[in-house]
Amino acid sequence: WKGRLHVSAGAWIKCSDFLLTCSAASVVLSRRSALSCRPRAEMGSAEQGGERHVSSVTSLIGGSLSGIATSALTQPLDVLRTEMQRPCRGKTKPNLSTHMALEHVLQTRGWQGLWCGLVPTLLRVGVGMGVYFFCLNQLGAGPRDRAKRQKSSSFLLFSSGFVSRSVAALLVQPLTVIKTRFEAGDRAYGKGALRNLIGIARKERMKGLFRGVIPTVMRDAPFSGIYLLLYTNLTRLLSAPSSPLPSDTPRSAFQGLLAGVGDVLPRPVVTFGTGIVAGALGTVITNPADLVRTRMQLREGAHG
Repeated sequence: WKGRLHVSAGAWIKCSDFLLTCSAASVVLSRRSALSCRPRAEMGSAEQGGERHVSSVTSLIGGSLSGIATSALTQPLDVLRTEMQRPCRGKTKPNLSTHMALEHVLQTRGWQGLWCGLVPTLLRVGVGMGVYFFCLNQLGAGPRDRAKRQKSSSFLLFSSGFVSRSVAALLVQPLTVIKTRFEAGDRAYGKGALRNLIGIARKERMKGLFRGVIPTVMRDAPFSGIYLLLYTNLTRLLSAPSSPLPSDTPRSAFQGLLAGVGDVLPRPVVTFGTGIVAGALGTVITNPADLVRTRMQLREGAHG
């Protein structure tokens, strides 16, 4: 578990929490860009109502595009993670380190092997992240509801992330199965994602398309709930003194110190840092479910 956690942490920080950070940041930046083009007389009212004007469609598109861009750059981490989580078969030694997994992929598949499964990954993330942010907005915890989210209870934040990611994970589960198999070098039904989707549907039926769905939801849903909860609370603690906490939340000396730090640091640095911390903790907690998911989704007897 310790060895496999190394790559899994790096991989899922980019696939979930970092995508959420980038998507939320992109929505806020796009709103600020639009506001900067308006006359000064309109700025005050626009700032007050700006959060409400970010539509669900905008969040869906923003989440999809940011997810696609990030996944394309960091796909090699997912390939290495899958290689490290594969079960040991026969006399084959397990790849318990990043170096061993990288060496094995390069020897067997070459440099292009580091981008195996890129197409199903882009499809999965593009659809999944769009649905995730759409659901978040519907539950009142999305990028357009930043002010409302800052005042939400911990239970509401966790449950919003949990439910939204559960819906997204269920919808893209067939693509998750194909992605995992491609990353392991298993293309039993052809080279393309569509051919494999049809092949699994014909020979393995619905059971094959939704193989490992329970550990997938057990990984994705708690991760998003933990991430949204920690990210929002850390951002709240790092909020500037000019943006006070809710009246029912007393500010301790430590909270005051964090607020001062948040006032000094640029907003993008605060966003990136809180996203990394929240994502890392969420990854550590949900990594065992990710290991179970990978082994369930790989075909029995398939060496890749």
